[in-house]
Amino acid sequence: MRDELEMNNETFAQVKDFKYLRQFAMESIQELSGSAWTNLNPSDPGVTILEQACYALTELGYCSSFPIEDILTESGNRIRFLDQFYKPDEIFERTPVTISELRHYIKKISKDILSVGCIILDSEGYYSRGTYLFKLCVIPDLKDVADLQKEVYFELNKVRGLGEMFTLPDVVPTINYRLQGTLVLESASPDLLFVQVLNKACQNLIVLKWEELSDSVISVRKETCTKISVYDFSTCTNDINEIQNLRDLSIIQPDGSHTDYIEICVNKFATLDIVGSINSKSLKVVFNNRNLDLTSDSISAIKDELFDKVVINYPNYGSYRDISSYYSIQETFPALYKIGSNSSEQAQSNYEIAISRQLRGYLLMIDQIISNEFAQLSNVPELFSFNVLNVANSEVLNNYLDGVRNRKFLSYPAPELYFTPTYYYNTLYKVPYVGPLLKHYNQFEQEVSGLSSPIIEKLAFEKYIADPYNPYNQALMTGSATQKNNIERKNEIINHLLARHGIAPTLIDNMTNDSVYTGVELEDKLLVKSSLLRNFGRLSCRRNCATNFWLP
Repeated sequence: MRDELEMNNETFAQVKDFKYLRQFAMESIQELSGSAWTNLNPSDPGVTILEQACYALTELGYCSSFPIEDILTESGNRIRFLDQFYKPDEIFERTPVTISELRHYIKKISKDILSVGCIILDSEGYYSRGTYLFKLCVIPDLKDVADLQKEVYFELNKVRGLGEMFTLPDVVPTINYRLQGTLVLESASPDLLFVQVLNKACQNLIVLKWEELSDSVISVRKETCTKISVYDFSTCTNDINEIQNLRDLSIIQPDGSHTDYIEICVNKFATLDIVGSINSKSLKVVFNNRNLDLTSDSISAIKDELFDKVVINYPNYGSYRDISSYYSIQETFPALYKIGSNSSEQAQSNYEIAISRQLRGYLLMIDQIISNEFAQLSNVPELFSFNVLNVANSEVLNNYLDGVRNRKFLSYPAPELYFTPTYYYNTLYKVPYVGPLLKHYNQFEQEVSGLSSPIIEKLAFEKYIADPYNPYNQALMTGSATQKNNIERKNEIINHLLARHGIAPTLIDNMTNDSVYTGVELEDKLLVKSSLLRNFGRLSCRRNCATNFWLP
Protein backbone atom coordinates (compact mmCIF):
# COMPACT_ATOMS: atom_id res chain seq x y z
CA MET A 1 0.00 0.00 0.00
CA ARG A 2 1.35 3.40 -1.01
CA ASP A 3 2.36 5.60 1.91
CA GLU A 4 0.53 8.89 2.21
CA LEU A 5 2.58 11.95 1.32
CA GLU A 6 3.12 14.46 4.11
CA MET A 7 4.17 18.08 3.69
CA ASN A 8 7.57 18.83 5.13
CA ASN A 9 6.90 20.89 8.25
CA GLU A 10 9.97 23.12 8.32
CA THR A 11 10.90 24.62 11.66
CA PHE A 12 11.47 28.37 11.47
CA ALA A 13 13.23 30.66 13.90
CA GLN A 14 10.69 32.49 16.05
CA VAL A 15 11.39 35.82 14.33
CA LYS A 16 10.40 34.26 10.98
CA ASP A 17 7.56 32.01 12.21
CA PHE A 18 4.21 33.60 11.37
CA LYS A 19 2.26 30.99 13.37
CA TYR A 20 4.33 31.62 16.47
CA LEU A 21 4.08 35.42 16.17
CA ARG A 22 0.32 35.25 15.61
CA GLN A 23 -0.23 32.93 18.58
CA PHE A 24 1.96 35.07 20.82
CA ALA A 25 0.07 38.22 19.77
CA MET A 26 -3.34 36.60 20.30
CA GLU A 27 -2.38 35.47 23.79
CA SER A 28 -1.08 38.94 24.60
CA ILE A 29 -4.35 40.51 23.38
CA GLN A 30 -6.45 38.23 25.54
CA GLU A 31 -4.28 38.92 28.56
CA LEU A 32 -4.37 42.70 28.08
CA SER A 33 -7.97 43.19 26.94
CA GLY A 34 -9.69 40.65 29.17
CA SER A 35 -13.38 40.62 28.35
CA ALA A 36 -13.26 43.85 26.29
CA TRP A 37 -12.30 42.02 23.10
CA THR A 38 -13.95 38.67 22.71
CA ASN A 39 -14.29 38.22 18.92
CA LEU A 40 -10.89 36.88 17.91
CA ASN A 41 -12.09 35.14 14.76
CA PRO A 42 -10.21 35.67 11.46
CA SER A 43 -13.09 37.81 10.20
CA ASP A 44 -12.53 40.43 12.90
CA PRO A 45 -10.79 43.54 11.46
CA GLY A 46 -8.50 43.73 14.48
CA VAL A 47 -7.33 40.17 13.86
CA THR A 48 -6.77 41.02 10.19
CA ILE A 49 -4.59 43.98 11.19
CA LEU A 50 -2.68 41.80 13.63
CA GLU A 51 -2.02 39.17 10.96
CA GLN A 52 -0.71 41.72 8.45
CA ALA A 53 1.62 43.15 11.10
CA CYS A 54 2.86 39.61 11.87
CA TYR A 55 3.60 39.04 8.19
CA ALA A 56 5.60 42.29 8.10
CA LEU A 57 7.52 41.20 11.19
CA THR A 58 8.42 37.88 9.58
CA GLU A 59 9.95 39.87 6.70
CA LEU A 60 11.94 41.91 9.21
CA GLY A 61 13.01 38.69 10.92
CA TYR A 62 14.08 37.30 7.57
CA CYS A 63 16.22 40.38 6.83
CA SER A 64 17.75 40.37 10.32
CA SER A 65 18.92 36.78 9.78
CA PHE A 66 21.01 37.73 6.72
CA PRO A 67 24.73 36.95 7.05
CA ILE A 68 26.55 39.95 8.44
CA GLU A 69 28.58 40.24 5.22
CA ASP A 70 25.31 40.74 3.29
CA ILE A 71 24.14 43.43 5.70
CA LEU A 72 27.44 45.26 5.25
CA THR A 73 27.52 44.90 1.45
CA GLU A 74 26.42 47.89 -0.61
CA SER A 75 25.05 48.00 -4.15
CA GLY A 76 27.69 46.68 -6.52
CA ASN A 77 28.35 43.79 -4.11
CA ARG A 78 31.15 45.57 -2.28
CA ILE A 79 31.75 46.44 1.32
CA ARG A 80 32.67 50.07 1.84
CA PHE A 81 35.84 50.07 3.90
CA LEU A 82 36.38 53.82 4.14
CA ASP A 83 35.68 55.06 7.68
CA GLN A 84 34.18 51.68 8.62
CA PHE A 85 36.70 48.85 8.42
CA TYR A 86 40.37 48.17 7.92
CA LYS A 87 41.78 45.29 5.96
CA PRO A 88 44.29 43.27 8.03
CA ASP A 89 47.32 44.47 6.09
CA GLU A 90 46.36 48.10 6.79
CA ILE A 91 46.46 47.78 10.58
CA PHE A 92 49.03 45.03 11.03
CA GLU A 93 50.86 45.90 14.22
CA ARG A 94 54.27 46.19 12.61
CA THR A 95 55.90 46.85 9.28
CA PRO A 96 57.59 44.03 7.36
CA VAL A 97 60.88 43.28 9.10
CA THR A 98 62.27 39.94 7.94
CA ILE A 99 63.34 39.13 4.38
CA SER A 100 60.34 36.84 4.03
CA GLU A 101 57.93 39.59 5.11
CA LEU A 102 59.51 42.10 2.73
CA ARG A 103 59.29 39.66 -0.17
CA HIS A 104 55.63 38.99 0.61
CA TYR A 105 55.01 42.74 0.82
CA ILE A 106 56.56 43.30 -2.63
CA LYS A 107 54.51 40.51 -4.22
CA LYS A 108 51.32 42.28 -3.18
CA ILE A 109 52.38 45.50 -4.90
CA SER A 110 51.65 44.26 -8.41
CA LYS A 111 50.14 41.21 -10.07
CA ASP A 112 52.93 41.49 -12.66
CA ILE A 113 55.48 40.24 -10.12
CA LEU A 114 55.84 36.45 -10.26
CA SER A 115 58.57 36.05 -7.68
CA VAL A 116 60.91 38.07 -5.46
CA GLY A 117 64.43 37.28 -4.32
CA CYS A 118 66.61 39.28 -1.97
CA ILE A 119 70.33 39.85 -1.63
CA ILE A 120 71.92 41.65 1.33
CA LEU A 121 74.81 43.68 -0.04
CA ASP A 122 78.23 44.03 1.58
CA SER A 123 78.75 47.07 3.76
CA GLU A 124 81.75 48.23 1.78
CA GLY A 125 80.84 51.30 -0.22
CA TYR A 126 77.52 51.79 1.58
CA TYR A 127 76.52 53.90 4.54
CA SER A 128 74.50 51.12 6.15
CA ARG A 129 74.98 47.42 6.69
CA GLY A 130 71.27 46.83 6.10
CA THR A 131 71.22 47.47 2.36
CA TYR A 132 68.91 45.20 0.40
CA LEU A 133 68.85 44.46 -3.30
CA PHE A 134 65.62 42.82 -4.40
CA LYS A 135 65.43 40.75 -7.56
CA LEU A 136 62.08 40.79 -9.36
CA CYS A 137 60.79 38.15 -11.75
CA VAL A 138 57.95 39.59 -13.78
CA ILE A 139 55.45 38.24 -16.30
CA PRO A 140 56.72 37.77 -19.86
CA ASP A 141 56.64 40.73 -22.21
CA LEU A 142 56.00 43.31 -19.49
CA LYS A 143 56.33 46.75 -21.09
CA ASP A 144 56.51 49.15 -18.13
CA VAL A 145 59.47 47.54 -16.36
CA ALA A 146 61.04 50.84 -15.29
CA ASP A 147 57.75 52.07 -13.82
CA LEU A 148 57.36 48.85 -11.85
CA GLN A 149 60.90 49.19 -10.46
CA LYS A 150 60.15 52.74 -9.26
CA GLU A 151 56.84 51.67 -7.75
CA VAL A 152 58.46 48.86 -5.76
CA TYR A 153 61.26 51.19 -4.62
CA PHE A 154 58.74 53.79 -3.51
CA GLU A 155 56.64 51.24 -1.59
CA LEU A 156 59.69 49.77 0.11
CA ASN A 157 60.74 53.17 1.39
CA LYS A 158 57.26 53.68 2.83
CA VAL A 159 57.95 50.81 5.24
CA ARG A 160 61.68 51.38 5.67
CA GLY A 161 62.98 50.58 9.14
CA LEU A 162 65.72 52.46 10.96
CA GLY A 163 69.13 51.65 9.57
CA GLU A 164 67.74 50.01 6.44
CA MET A 165 68.49 51.03 2.89
CA PHE A 166 67.07 49.80 -0.41
CA THR A 167 68.61 49.97 -3.84
CA LEU A 168 66.46 50.22 -6.94
CA PRO A 169 65.20 46.65 -7.49
CA ASP A 170 66.60 44.63 -10.36
CA VAL A 171 64.32 42.97 -12.87
CA VAL A 172 65.95 39.64 -13.55
CA PRO A 173 66.27 38.59 -17.22
CA THR A 174 64.00 35.68 -18.05
CA ILE A 175 65.12 32.85 -20.30
CA ASN A 176 62.32 30.87 -21.87
CA TYR A 177 62.66 27.12 -22.35
CA ARG A 178 60.38 24.58 -24.03
CA LEU A 179 59.75 20.95 -23.24
CA GLN A 180 60.09 18.10 -25.72
CA GLY A 181 58.52 14.68 -25.18
CA THR A 182 55.16 12.99 -24.93
CA LEU A 183 52.33 13.96 -22.55
CA VAL A 184 50.02 10.97 -21.99
CA LEU A 185 46.58 11.87 -20.67
CA GLU A 186 44.52 9.78 -18.28
CA SER A 187 41.30 11.34 -19.55
CA ALA A 188 40.33 13.68 -22.35
CA SER A 189 40.14 17.37 -21.42
CA PRO A 190 38.40 19.35 -24.13
CA ASP A 191 38.69 22.56 -22.11
CA LEU A 192 42.48 22.06 -21.85
CA LEU A 193 42.53 22.91 -18.15
CA PHE A 194 45.31 20.37 -17.66
CA VAL A 195 47.61 22.70 -19.64
CA GLN A 196 47.05 25.43 -17.09
CA VAL A 197 47.65 23.03 -14.21
CA LEU A 198 50.81 21.60 -15.80
CA ASN A 199 52.14 25.07 -16.56
CA LYS A 200 51.51 26.21 -13.00
CA ALA A 201 53.10 23.09 -11.49
CA CYS A 202 56.31 23.51 -13.51
CA GLN A 203 56.42 27.26 -12.90
CA ASN A 204 55.97 26.81 -9.14
CA LEU A 205 58.89 24.38 -9.13
CA ILE A 206 61.15 26.94 -10.84
CA VAL A 207 60.00 29.75 -8.53
CA LEU A 208 60.61 27.63 -5.44
CA LYS A 209 64.14 26.73 -6.48
CA TRP A 210 64.97 30.31 -7.48
CA GLU A 211 63.65 31.81 -4.23
CA GLU A 212 65.56 29.29 -2.12
CA LEU A 213 68.68 30.18 -4.03
CA SER A 214 68.28 33.95 -3.77
CA ASP A 215 67.39 33.84 -0.07
CA SER A 216 70.50 31.86 0.76
CA VAL A 217 72.84 34.46 -0.74
CA ILE A 218 73.85 36.77 2.09
CA SER A 219 77.01 38.22 0.55
CA VAL A 220 77.43 38.35 -3.21
CA ARG A 221 80.96 37.08 -3.90
CA LYS A 222 80.20 34.89 -6.89
CA GLU A 223 77.26 33.75 -8.92
CA THR A 224 75.58 30.74 -7.36
CA CYS A 225 73.44 28.45 -9.51
CA THR A 226 71.20 25.43 -9.14
CA LYS A 227 69.80 22.91 -11.61
CA ILE A 228 66.31 21.54 -12.28
CA SER A 229 66.31 18.29 -14.23
CA VAL A 230 63.70 16.73 -16.51
CA TYR A 231 63.12 14.21 -13.71
CA ASP A 232 62.08 17.08 -11.42
CA PHE A 233 59.53 18.27 -13.99
CA SER A 234 58.22 14.74 -14.44
CA THR A 235 57.68 14.18 -10.70
CA CYS A 236 56.01 17.56 -10.13
CA THR A 237 53.09 16.40 -12.31
CA ASN A 238 52.24 13.36 -10.17
CA ASP A 239 49.30 15.12 -8.51
CA ILE A 240 47.64 16.19 -11.78
CA ASN A 241 44.77 13.76 -12.30
CA GLU A 242 44.50 14.21 -16.08
CA ILE A 243 48.15 13.26 -16.71
CA GLN A 244 49.17 9.61 -16.83
CA ASN A 245 52.86 10.24 -17.45
CA LEU A 246 55.49 12.36 -19.19
CA ARG A 247 57.97 10.33 -21.22
CA ASP A 248 61.05 10.86 -23.42
CA LEU A 249 61.53 14.32 -21.94
CA SER A 250 64.25 16.79 -22.84
CA ILE A 251 64.52 20.57 -22.53
CA ILE A 252 64.89 22.80 -25.58
CA GLN A 253 67.08 25.84 -24.94
CA PRO A 254 66.47 29.23 -26.63
CA ASP A 255 69.14 28.45 -29.25
CA GLY A 256 67.33 25.21 -30.19
CA SER A 257 69.80 22.81 -28.57
CA HIS A 258 68.67 20.11 -26.15
CA THR A 259 69.64 19.59 -22.52
CA ASP A 260 68.53 17.49 -19.55
CA TYR A 261 68.31 20.36 -17.07
CA ILE A 262 67.64 24.09 -16.60
CA GLU A 263 70.27 26.14 -14.80
CA ILE A 264 68.96 28.90 -12.55
CA CYS A 265 71.15 31.67 -11.15
CA VAL A 266 70.52 34.55 -8.78
CA ASN A 267 70.68 36.98 -11.71
CA LYS A 268 68.78 34.82 -14.16
CA PHE A 269 65.28 33.41 -14.08
CA ALA A 270 63.83 30.63 -16.23
CA THR A 271 60.36 29.93 -17.53
CA LEU A 272 59.15 26.68 -19.04
CA ASP A 273 56.65 27.46 -21.81
CA ILE A 274 54.27 24.50 -21.76
CA VAL A 275 51.75 26.26 -24.00
CA GLY A 276 54.45 27.06 -26.56
CA SER A 277 55.77 23.49 -26.34
CA ILE A 278 52.36 22.06 -27.27
CA ASN A 279 51.73 24.70 -29.89
CA SER A 280 55.07 23.98 -31.63
CA LYS A 281 54.34 20.21 -31.30
CA SER A 282 57.63 19.58 -29.54
CA LEU A 283 55.47 18.28 -26.69
CA LYS A 284 52.95 15.78 -28.07
CA VAL A 285 49.64 15.15 -26.30
CA VAL A 286 48.35 11.55 -26.45
CA PHE A 287 45.03 10.09 -25.36
CA ASN A 288 43.88 6.51 -26.10
CA ASN A 289 47.02 5.95 -28.18
CA ARG A 290 46.05 8.82 -30.45
CA ASN A 291 47.80 12.16 -30.86
CA LEU A 292 45.51 15.08 -30.05
CA ASP A 293 45.79 17.91 -32.56
CA LEU A 294 45.30 21.00 -30.43
CA THR A 295 44.43 24.09 -32.44
CA SER A 296 46.53 27.19 -32.20
CA ASP A 297 43.41 29.23 -31.35
CA SER A 298 42.72 27.17 -28.24
CA ILE A 299 46.37 27.40 -27.19
CA SER A 300 46.35 31.18 -27.67
CA ALA A 301 43.21 31.46 -25.56
CA ILE A 302 44.91 29.60 -22.73
CA LYS A 303 48.00 31.77 -22.97
CA ASP A 304 45.90 34.94 -22.87
CA GLU A 305 44.09 33.65 -19.82
CA LEU A 306 47.30 32.65 -18.07
CA PHE A 307 48.91 36.06 -18.41
CA ASP A 308 45.82 38.22 -18.21
CA LYS A 309 46.38 40.89 -15.58
CA VAL A 310 43.68 41.08 -12.91
CA VAL A 311 43.27 44.12 -10.68
CA ILE A 312 41.57 43.41 -7.36
CA ASN A 313 40.32 46.34 -5.31
CA TYR A 314 38.03 45.02 -2.62
CA PRO A 315 36.87 41.39 -2.56
CA ASN A 316 33.18 40.59 -2.77
CA TYR A 317 32.24 39.53 0.70
CA GLY A 318 28.49 39.22 0.33
CA SER A 319 25.41 39.88 -1.74
CA TYR A 320 23.68 43.25 -1.82
CA ARG A 321 20.26 43.26 -0.14
CA ASP A 322 18.02 46.31 -0.38
CA ILE A 323 17.05 46.06 3.28
CA SER A 324 15.80 49.61 3.74
CA SER A 325 12.99 49.26 1.18
CA TYR A 326 9.62 48.69 2.83
CA TYR A 327 6.33 47.35 1.45
CA SER A 328 3.43 48.86 3.38
CA ILE A 329 1.06 46.49 5.16
CA GLN A 330 -1.75 48.61 3.70
CA GLU A 331 -1.00 47.00 0.35
CA THR A 332 -1.73 43.52 1.75
CA PHE A 333 -5.31 44.10 2.96
CA PRO A 334 -8.30 42.64 1.10
CA ALA A 335 -10.04 44.98 -1.36
CA LEU A 336 -13.02 45.15 1.02
CA TYR A 337 -11.09 47.54 3.26
CA LYS A 338 -10.64 50.03 0.39
CA ILE A 339 -7.04 50.94 1.19
CA GLY A 340 -3.84 50.37 -0.76
CA SER A 341 -2.87 51.25 -4.32
CA ASN A 342 -5.85 49.48 -5.86
CA SER A 343 -8.37 51.68 -4.07
CA SER A 344 -9.30 55.18 -5.24
CA GLU A 345 -10.60 57.99 -3.06
CA GLN A 346 -12.19 59.60 -6.10
CA ALA A 347 -14.63 56.70 -6.34
CA GLN A 348 -15.59 56.91 -2.65
CA SER A 349 -18.07 59.05 -0.80
CA ASN A 350 -16.92 61.50 1.85
CA TYR A 351 -18.02 59.04 4.52
CA GLU A 352 -16.06 56.18 2.94
CA ILE A 353 -13.01 58.41 2.55
CA ALA A 354 -13.20 59.36 6.23
CA ILE A 355 -13.42 55.71 7.29
CA SER A 356 -10.57 54.58 5.03
CA ARG A 357 -8.36 57.48 6.18
CA GLN A 358 -9.06 56.60 9.79
CA LEU A 359 -7.88 53.04 9.12
CA ARG A 360 -4.89 54.26 7.09
CA GLY A 361 -3.87 56.60 9.90
CA TYR A 362 -3.98 53.77 12.41
CA LEU A 363 -2.00 51.47 10.11
CA LEU A 364 0.50 54.25 9.35
CA MET A 365 1.70 54.11 12.93
CA ILE A 366 2.41 50.38 12.56
CA ASP A 367 4.04 51.00 9.19
CA GLN A 368 6.29 53.67 10.68
CA ILE A 369 7.49 51.49 13.55
CA ILE A 370 8.25 48.48 11.35
CA SER A 371 9.84 50.48 8.51
CA ASN A 372 12.09 52.26 11.02
CA GLU A 373 13.39 48.85 12.08
CA PHE A 374 14.27 48.08 8.46
CA ALA A 375 16.10 51.42 8.29
CA GLN A 376 17.98 50.65 11.50
CA LEU A 377 19.10 47.26 10.17
CA SER A 378 20.20 48.66 6.80
CA ASN A 379 22.28 51.33 8.57
CA VAL A 380 24.35 48.95 10.68
CA PRO A 381 27.49 49.96 8.71
CA GLU A 382 26.79 53.63 9.46
CA LEU A 383 26.02 52.82 13.08
CA PHE A 384 29.54 51.45 13.55
CA SER A 385 31.21 53.99 11.30
CA PHE A 386 34.31 55.86 12.47
CA ASN A 387 32.75 59.04 11.13
CA VAL A 388 30.73 60.92 13.76
CA LEU A 389 29.00 63.17 11.22
CA ASN A 390 26.13 61.53 9.40
CA VAL A 391 22.43 61.75 8.54
CA ALA A 392 19.56 59.62 9.77
CA ASN A 393 17.81 59.42 6.42
CA SER A 394 19.61 59.57 3.08
CA GLU A 395 16.42 60.47 1.18
CA VAL A 396 16.05 63.62 3.26
CA LEU A 397 19.66 64.64 2.67
CA ASN A 398 19.32 64.04 -1.08
CA ASN A 399 16.26 66.26 -1.12
CA TYR A 400 18.26 68.93 0.71
CA LEU A 401 21.15 68.70 -1.74
CA ASP A 402 18.73 68.97 -4.67
CA GLY A 403 17.39 72.10 -3.02
CA VAL A 404 20.88 73.56 -2.69
CA ARG A 405 21.51 72.95 -6.38
CA ASN A 406 18.24 74.77 -7.10
CA ARG A 407 19.24 77.72 -4.86
CA LYS A 408 16.97 76.71 -1.99
CA PHE A 409 17.67 76.05 1.68
CA LEU A 410 20.81 78.20 1.56
CA SER A 411 20.24 80.05 4.81
CA TYR A 412 20.44 77.07 7.17
CA PRO A 413 22.34 73.77 7.28
CA ALA A 414 21.18 70.38 6.07
CA PRO A 415 18.89 68.55 8.48
CA GLU A 416 20.56 66.08 10.85
CA LEU A 417 24.03 66.90 9.53
CA TYR A 418 25.40 66.85 13.04
CA PHE A 419 26.86 64.27 15.41
CA THR A 420 25.76 61.02 13.94
CA PRO A 421 22.33 59.67 14.70
CA THR A 422 22.14 56.22 16.24
CA TYR A 423 18.45 55.76 15.51
CA TYR A 424 17.39 55.67 11.88
CA TYR A 425 13.99 55.97 10.23
CA ASN A 426 12.22 55.69 6.91
CA THR A 427 9.84 58.24 5.44
CA LEU A 428 6.57 56.74 4.21
CA TYR A 429 5.84 59.02 1.28
CA LYS A 430 5.23 56.00 -0.97
CA VAL A 431 2.36 54.67 1.13
CA PRO A 432 -0.84 55.08 -0.94
CA TYR A 433 -2.77 58.31 -0.25
CA VAL A 434 -0.51 59.17 2.69
CA GLY A 435 -0.55 62.93 2.07
CA PRO A 436 -3.70 63.90 4.01
CA LEU A 437 -2.46 61.87 6.99
CA LEU A 438 0.65 64.04 7.45
CA LYS A 439 0.68 67.31 9.34
CA HIS A 440 0.42 70.41 7.12
CA TYR A 441 0.75 68.27 3.99
CA ASN A 442 -0.96 71.04 1.96
CA GLN A 443 1.19 73.94 3.19
CA PHE A 444 2.51 74.64 -0.33
CA GLU A 445 -0.87 74.80 -2.08
CA GLN A 446 -0.72 78.59 -2.26
CA GLU A 447 2.47 78.36 -4.35
CA VAL A 448 0.79 76.22 -7.03
CA SER A 449 -2.67 77.82 -7.12
CA GLY A 450 -4.56 78.45 -10.33
CA LEU A 451 -4.62 74.80 -11.45
CA SER A 452 -7.19 72.06 -11.08
CA SER A 453 -7.60 70.58 -7.59
CA PRO A 454 -5.97 67.15 -8.24
CA ILE A 455 -2.93 68.80 -9.87
CA ILE A 456 -2.62 71.37 -7.09
CA GLU A 457 -2.70 68.63 -4.45
CA LYS A 458 -0.11 66.55 -6.33
CA LEU A 459 2.34 69.43 -6.91
CA ALA A 460 1.95 70.75 -3.38
CA PHE A 461 2.70 67.34 -1.91
CA GLU A 462 5.80 67.01 -4.12
CA LYS A 463 7.07 70.28 -2.68
CA TYR A 464 6.24 69.02 0.79
CA ILE A 465 8.33 65.88 0.20
CA ALA A 466 11.24 67.92 -1.18
CA ASP A 467 11.32 70.14 1.92
CA PRO A 468 13.68 68.54 4.48
CA TYR A 469 12.13 70.71 7.19
CA ASN A 470 8.52 69.69 6.71
CA PRO A 471 6.65 68.91 9.96
CA TYR A 472 6.56 65.16 9.29
CA ASN A 473 10.31 64.83 8.84
CA GLN A 474 11.00 67.14 11.76
CA ALA A 475 8.83 64.96 13.99
CA LEU A 476 10.68 61.83 12.88
CA MET A 477 14.05 63.48 13.43
CA THR A 478 13.32 64.79 16.92
CA GLY A 479 11.10 61.90 17.95
CA SER A 480 13.58 59.12 17.13
CA ALA A 481 16.20 60.32 19.62
CA THR A 482 17.45 63.52 21.16
CA GLN A 483 20.85 64.90 20.29
CA LYS A 484 22.01 64.02 23.80
CA ASN A 485 20.90 60.39 23.33
CA ASN A 486 22.73 60.17 20.01
CA ILE A 487 25.98 61.57 21.38
CA GLU A 488 25.99 59.30 24.42
CA ARG A 489 25.16 56.20 22.41
CA LYS A 490 27.68 56.99 19.68
CA ASN A 491 30.34 57.52 22.33
CA GLU A 492 29.69 54.02 23.68
CA ILE A 493 29.99 52.57 20.16
CA ILE A 494 33.22 54.48 19.44
CA ASN A 495 34.65 53.33 22.78
CA HIS A 496 33.90 49.75 21.76
CA LEU A 497 35.64 50.25 18.40
CA LEU A 498 38.68 51.77 20.09
CA ALA A 499 38.91 48.80 22.43
CA ARG A 500 38.61 46.43 19.46
CA HIS A 501 41.63 48.19 17.93
CA GLY A 502 43.65 47.87 21.13
CA ILE A 503 43.23 51.45 22.39
CA ALA A 504 41.96 52.28 25.89
CA PRO A 505 39.01 54.74 25.56
CA THR A 506 39.64 56.12 29.06
CA LEU A 507 43.15 57.13 27.98
CA ILE A 508 41.74 59.24 25.15
CA ASP A 509 39.09 60.70 27.47
CA ASN A 510 41.78 61.81 29.92
CA MET A 511 43.84 63.36 27.12
CA THR A 512 40.90 65.44 25.83
CA ASN A 513 39.61 66.84 29.11
CA ASP A 514 40.82 70.35 28.34
CA SER A 515 40.20 70.45 24.59
CA VAL A 516 37.47 72.78 23.35
CA TYR A 517 36.30 72.38 19.76
CA THR A 518 32.51 72.44 19.94
CA GLY A 519 31.84 73.75 23.42
CA VAL A 520 30.41 70.37 24.48
CA GLU A 521 32.85 68.07 26.27
CA LEU A 522 31.49 64.76 24.95
CA GLU A 523 31.34 66.09 21.38
CA ASP A 524 35.02 67.09 21.69
CA LYS A 525 35.92 63.58 22.81
CA LEU A 526 33.97 62.08 19.92
CA LEU A 527 35.83 64.24 17.40
CA VAL A 528 39.23 63.17 18.76
CA LYS A 529 38.28 59.49 18.93
CA SER A 530 36.80 59.58 15.45
CA SER A 531 39.94 61.22 14.03
CA LEU A 532 42.11 58.60 15.72
CA LEU A 533 40.11 55.69 14.28
CA ARG A 534 39.96 57.19 10.80
CA ASN A 535 43.75 57.52 10.75
CA PHE A 536 44.49 54.31 12.60
CA GLY A 537 45.91 52.68 9.49
CA ARG A 538 48.66 55.30 9.34
CA LEU A 539 49.25 55.42 13.06
CA SER A 540 49.53 51.68 13.67
CA CYS A 541 51.49 49.78 11.05
CA ARG A 542 53.52 52.91 10.19
CA ARG A 543 54.55 53.81 13.73
CA ASN A 544 57.92 52.00 13.60
CA CYS A 545 58.94 53.41 10.21
CA ALA A 546 61.84 55.72 9.61
CA THR A 547 61.43 58.94 7.69
CA ASN A 548 60.45 58.29 4.09
CA PHE A 549 63.06 60.28 2.22
CA TRP A 550 61.44 59.30 -1.08
CA LEU A 551 58.47 61.55 -0.46
CA PRO A 552 58.72 65.16 -1.70
